[in-house]
Amino acid sequence: MLAELMKAKDPHVRAAAVHAMYFWGPRLEKEGGAASRTLQEAVADENPQVRLNAVIALGQIPSTKSIELAMRATEQPVDRWTDYALYLTINKLKDVWLPEVAAGKFTFNGNATQLAMALGALESGEAVAPLLSLLKRGTIPRIWRRGK
Repeated sequence: MLAELMKAKDPHVRAAAVHAMYFWGPRLEKEGGAASRTLQEAVADENPQVRLNAVIALGQIPSTKSIELAMRATEQPVDRWTDYALYLTINKLKDVWLPEVAAGKFTFNGNATQLAMALGALESGEAVAPLLSLLKRGTIPRIWRRGK
């Protein structure tokens, strides 16, 4: 039913369907990944309210895929509400994505702006260890280095 509501022309209907994913997303994700597929579309929706609800819902699904999808909201204009939702989602999921960044396994698809935003949303001490780990291993992509 949620998938059908996501096809509605009215953005209020789509936003309401995505809002329901806040409650149902974790369960649907465990039952085959339907939440990720639905929220992937929602985070790229033309309507900012739909995108906002998608970012909030993704915060309920603890996976690197969730933070990756949530950060895609930055590919469109971000208002203060979505910015705050991203801040909350980044911090809620930090125990999932931060160790993966430190290990060099998760790079926000090589998007330095998204990595910087995620690390900037953390307490400063939390961001230091992953950055040092990336530097020590020499795994900071060339595109992220100044002047390269």
